[in-house]
Parts: sequence; structure tokens; C-alpha cells
Amino acid sequence: MQRILRWTRAWYRTGWLMAVIAGLACAPRMYRVQVIARPITEWSVDYPVTAIARVPEGWLTLAETVGWVALWSSSVKAQADFWQMFRRGIRILFGPIPLRTWPVRPAWTVQIPEASIGSGWAVFPEGLVVVDRENTRLWRISLDRHELAQLTIPEGHIERYGNRLWWWQTTSDTRRFCAVGWTGVDRNCWTVVHRRSPETLWTWTWSPPWWCGVAPDPHRESDVRIQCIRAVRVPAGHARAVEVRTWTTSRPQGTPPTARCWFVQQVLVCTIGDTLHVWNVEARRPRWRLRVGAGTDTSPVLVPTRRPLLVMATRGLLIYGLDLRTGNRRWVTPLPAPVRDLHVIPAGSDPPETLAVVLMDAPPVILNVRTGAVAWRASGWRALSVAATSDGVVMWGTDAREIRLMQMQVQVQLRSGSISVGSQR
Repeated sequence: MQRILRWTRAWYRTGWLMAVIAGLACAPRMYRVQVIARPITEWSVDYPVTAIARVPEGWLTLAETVGWVALWSSSVKAQADFWQMFRRGIRILFGPIPLRTWPVRPAWTVQIPEASIGSGWAVFPEGLVVVDRENTRLWRISLDRHELAQLTIPEGHIERYGNRLWWWQTTSDTRRFCAVGWTGVDRNCWTVVHRRSPETLWTWTWSPPWWCGVAPDPHRESDVRIQCIRAVRVPAGHARAVEVRTWTTSRPQGTPPTARCWFVQQVLVCTIGDTLHVWNVEARRPRWRLRVGAGTDTSPVLVPTRRPLLVMATRGLLIYGLDLRTGNRRWVTPLPAPVRDLHVIPAGSDPPETLAVVLMDAPPVILNVRTGAVAWRASGWRALSVAATSDGVVMWGTDAREIRLMQMQVQVQLRSGSISVGSQR
């Protein structure tokens, strides 16, 4: 009898264990995330908006090809909601009377004289700083008085790395990097003493204090070198020995000398040919590498999940979700067209969700970063730029010289129905 009881208890525990394992295995298939886009309003502009920045006063839109900047008030959504409520009341009382949409007007516009926005722009609490296409002039636009002022800059180059503008200048054996602020070029600069001529580098990137580049190996034609040099803060004209870290990696025979590098959360990410390399510069060791089939032209983005997720798109019309620590593929999603830009936006849900927006030569899509599945897809229009608020209000700049304002709502669809996890606004 006791033996039968022991067998019964063992089968009972094993059954519960198997049920738990089956439940965990089937849990990801029990639901899927879907994004519901509620149009708020849309309006036409004079130029195609190629960049959008969120500021406390509202939305900054830039038409970089013509140097046009406009500020749209944060009250645009409230005005559009009031107008829709008013139209609904008129329709109930008097029938289907045709009414125009709410006439949206910018708070102010600024036209940069005889210049287009070139290598970059940056937003500061005081306003916007842009660089002209010739890299010779710096323009400052204040948000409160929308005044346009020109700043003088030393002879050199200005480029955008991350969310900041940097001025740099090269001599025979040094390269100086100075941050560009609201008042102009900072005098407290970084100096890199390089042992390799910058002209031999295929690509390079900068994130203080590291300057990293990719170049062919001088000893073996089939290898390439990734070299990182630590910059130091020294006065101009002074040079001293600095720390250099070099990694050598092979590339498949016949691979063209194409490479791109970025810093993502102080981790160096490079694509060399069709292989993605990730290095931990501070720890002096490579993390991992992965064949992705093609190179990339767009900067990868980091999704701040519990385990950091690196999202990158390739020229092979694939977008990858990779574990930044290990390089494991979490998902791979095919795309219908080449990707031009990637963005990470909040979904405005409770609990908070993060979405990946893909801008490409086709209608934009929004991906669920947990699974890589398409959570929302536009139809009939292409986006050139996008920005979002923390509560899920998204502004799009389209190629048809339009601005679209939408409210994104996240829904979790179960097999037996759906549960909304986004607040309906």
C-alpha cells in the first residue's frame, strides 16, 4: 500500500512539473502585441520634413535640404481633439454639415539664409544649433524668441556623433575633438595622437575618450585592423603617448573594403563586409561576431530591455534583434524595402512598452521588440522622420509634405480576445 502511495505522489509531482514546463513553452504563443494607431490630425507644410525633435515647448521640425525650421505647439493635440468633439456635436445636432479640419499653424518658423542644414544639428535647453552644408557656419535658433544668430567656428569639420555635435581638426600626428554647445565650440577639447594616417582608414567613429577606426592590415592583405586610441585632455599643440588598443580580424576573400562603426552604450559595433563585430573597448576584448549576410547603412539602436537588445537592419532587407551581451539572435524579420533609419519610441502603455520604428523606402512599420513581429504597418504613405512623446503621441513627417499626428495604443491579443494595455486618449 505504501509503495502505491509513493508512486501516486511521484506521478502527481511529475504531472505538475510537466504542466508547468508546457505552460512556459506555450506562453509566448498565447498572445501577440498589436499597435492601434488613432489619427489625431494632419496638415500640409511647404517642405518635406526630414527631422523631428521633441522639446518642452512642442515639436521642432526641420527641412534639412532648404534650411527651414518650425516649432509646433504642444497644444496641437488638444486643439485637434476639441475640434473633433465640436464636429461630432454639430453632426448630431444639425446633420452631416461639411466642416474643415482644424487649421494648424506653427508657433514660429525660421529660414536659414542661403544655406541648408548639413552635417548635423543638436537640441539644447535654450534652442537649436545647426550646421550648414559647407561646414563653415554654425547657426543658433532660440526657442523662446526664435531669433537666428550666426556663430563663428575655427577652421575644421563638424559632425554629429550620438546626440551631440563635435568639431574636429586633424594635423600631421594629432586630431582634436571639441564639443559644440549653445555658445559655440568648447575650449576644453580632447586630443588624439594617432600613429596611422587618417586617410588610410575605411571608417572611424568617436565617443569620448575613444577614437576608433577600421583599416587594412599592412602585413596581411586578407586581414583588417580595428584600432582604438584613448584621447586625453591636453592643450593644443601638446602631444604625449596615449593608450592604443588593436584587434585583428580576417575578412572573407573578395569582400569589398566597406566598413561602418558606431558606439552603442560604450560598446564598439562595426560591420566589416557582411560580418557584425562587437568589442568591449574598456575590457580590452571582443565580445562576439556574427555573419548577417550584408552590410548596413543605418546606425543600430539599443532597446533598453532587461537584457539590452541591439536592433540593426542590413542591406539584405533583414532586421535583426540581437542580445548585446552574447550576440544571440532573438528574432529576424524580413522587410520589403531598404531601411533608411531606425528609431525607438515609447508606446504610452501601462506597463510601459518600447517599440521599434522602421523608416524605409516603403510605408513605415512598427515592430514588437520582444518578438520582432510587425505590430503596425502604414498604408499609402512613406515617412521621412518620426518622434514620439512618453504618452504615445507620434508625429510623422511624410514624403508628401505632410505632418501626421497619431495616438499609439498597445493591445495584447489573446486567443479568446484582446486586452488593452494602453490608455485610450
